[in-house]
Amino acid sequence: MAMPKHITYAKALVAALDKAKGKHIQERMRNFLLLLKKRGDLKRLPGVIRTFNALWSARGGRVLEVVSAEPLSKSSRSRVLRLFPKKKISLQESLEPRLIAGAAVFLGKEYLFDGTLREKLRRMFII
Repeated sequence: MAMPKHITYAKALVAALDKAKGKHIQERMRNFLLLLKKRGDLKRLPGVIRTFNALWSARGGRVLEVVSAEPLSKSSRSRVLRLFPKKKISLQESLEPRLIAGAAVFLGKEYLFDGTLREKLRRMFII
């Protein structure tokens, strides 16, 4: 029986990012997304990311995901990584245009912080 595609893609992504550093990580992620698009498998991305997170955590690293409306600047990216100096952290950025402004931060499956404008407005009107 063949392995599900999202698991195969996640394992390939772990292998591709395992020894990558700096600009190579972004380049490999971009190439990976282009591959998914070319093969018509972008719809599998959520499953690939969930499986990737589990595989990455199992190998001793943790994935720090920053969800924001716009890409992080270089200084913001380095500030985020300095918060975890003694941990193996891989930074993953996700863009969500519906956020308008701000960012939410997750470490693995653990929710750390929600500084999005959407969350601030929700708290103002609900609390």
